[in-house]
Order: sequence, then structure tokens, then C-alpha cells
Amino acid sequence: MHAFHCKLGAAISTVGAVVLALLCHGALAQDNNATIAIGYQRGLAYLPVILMEQQRLFEKHATRLGLKTTAEYRLLGGPAPIVDGLLGGALQAGVVGTPSAILLTDKTKDIKLIGSMGNFPMLYMTKRPGLKTVADLGPQDKVATTAVKTGIYSLVLQMKAAKLWGPENYDRLDKFTVTMSHADALTAILAGSGTVTVHGCSYPHALQEQDAGAHVILDSKEVLGGTNGMITGLVASQKYCSANAKTCQAIVAALTEAHQWVNEDKDRAAKFFFDNGKTGETLAELQKQIKSTEVKFTIKPEGVQPFADFMYSVSKLVKNKLSYNDLVFDNLK
Repeated sequence: MHAFHCKLGAAISTVGAVVLALLCHGALAQDNNATIAIGYQRGLAYLPVILMEQQRLFEKHATRLGLKTTAEYRLLGGPAPIVDGLLGGALQAGVVGTPSAILLTDKTKDIKLIGSMGNFPMLYMTKRPGLKTVADLGPQDKVATTAVKTGIYSLVLQMKAAKLWGPENYDRLDKFTVTMSHADALTAILAGSGTVTVHGCSYPHALQEQDAGAHVILDSKEVLGGTNGMITGLVASQKYCSANAKTCQAIVAALTEAHQWVNEDKDRAAKFFFDNGKTGETLAELQKQIKSTEVKFTIKPEGVQPFADFMYSVSKLVKNKLSYNDLVFDNLK
């Protein structure tokens, strides 16, 4: 996290110069960019932006608004290149995790959520019979998370610890966590190797582990007010969108249409992702995920405020107390 903050700080100085240059050159501030770049990663949580790419939804709405701009979608290997691209101006929009979206708003006061990829369950799975809740974790346990202390799965665990033992003990379970990719954690859980005993994950991994006999010891709904929350969302710069209002209007319209398309026919959406997602799941597995009542494809971010409140008041990851309206563009208020 310290490295992230340092990188953020250095890049902010750069992006400040870039923004100043844009403001001083009016020709660049009139929705006349030939191409915009949008960064994302692989997985079902990116389905709407994959739809935008494959069906050229941005171009459709840009043309409707009188623009000739096209979108270039960059499949990147992790959140860091997307954050770097947003801060340095190489990306005009990017899909990031909820904690990163909050951190970017906190640090830049400019980059905010323009739309959600949807709500997904965040579950903590284990095959160890003696583990019923996170309160049962012991020295023999290791909890796989995407990023110790700062990743979304670590934050959910901390939020649960704060509820169980008080805010001052929010990090009580951190000692059990290890950073591991979802693919490696899935392999370890299925094999029962003992490398990790618990995996913080969403679909498809949670369903694959459940089918292999694993059970849930923590559901993120327990700390998010009884609802699933946004795992990933599309962010952009307010300054850029103020200077290129029609471009960002086209992005919002494209993302809105993508969500509508998914919700109109989820079997069709599953077949689309099977053909284009390249994640290795069977069509039946994808249908089960997309049609699950636990999954909700919506452009409006949900479950974001509890993370922002926690990151400010307990884990001290952000310096500013941010409301939902501070974190989103006007179209989401």
C-alpha cells in the first residue's frame, strides 16, 4: 500500500501537468479525440465492458452524439497498470476494484466511478470441517486473499473482525492472511494441500469449491448491510469528462446498454461470455453464475459506502471522509 501511495503521489504530479496542458489547448477539449483507451482485466466481473468492446457500443452512441471517436480496449494483467494508465493519462477510463476506486478519489479528488460492473457475492470458502465462522480461525489456518491488508477480500475480513471484537481489533485476523491469486488458491482448496485453508473469492471459484465440498464461513453481506456489493467499477477523470462531455456521455450510454443486454436474456449473455470471455468455464457453469440471484448486473454502484467508511475510520487507508456522492459522477447520484 505504501508503494501504491508513493506511485499515486508521483503520478498525480504528472497528471496535474497533463490536465493543465489540456486546459491550455482548447482544441483537445472538444470531444474530438480520435480514440479513447479503456483498461480492464479478464473475468465475469468485466462482462459489461467486454460487451461494450465486442458489440462496439461506445462507437454506436458516439456516432449518435455526432462524434467520430472510437474506443480501444486494453486487456491488462492487473490493477497496477490500470491505475498507472489513469493517473498518467494513457487511459481515459478503466475498470478497478472498489478499494482502488475509493483510493483514487481520495488521492486525486478527480477520478471517480462512472458506473459499476455489477454486484457479486464475496465468500470465504473452506473444506476444513472444524471451521464454521472466521472466529474459529486458528494457527493452522491460512486465508488466501488477493492482497493482504488492502485488497477487497482482506477489507471484508477486517470489517467482520471489527464487528466481532470492536473497531480497535479490526486487524485481528490479518495474521492468518496470505496474498495468493484466485487460481492458485482454488487449486490449493480443491487439492486439500494445506497451503491455504480458506479462500476469499467470488464466482466462479466459490461455486467450484462448493461443488467440491467446501462451505462458507463468511459472506460479505454480513458487513455490507445484507446486500452484495460492487467488486469492480468503471472510473474516469471528472476533468476529462468536463472537457469531453459527449465522449463520457457515450461511455455511460454504452455501459447502460450493456447491462440492459445482459438482463434481457441471461442465457444469451452466458453464451456471449463463453465465446468471448476466455476464462475456461463451461457454458453450464457460466449460466449458473449469471442467472444466480446473488449476481446483479447494474450500472449503479452498491455496497461502496461501507468500504469508504471503514477505510477512513478504521484502517486509515484514506485521508478524507468520503460520501457516496463524493465517489461517483452525477449520473449515478
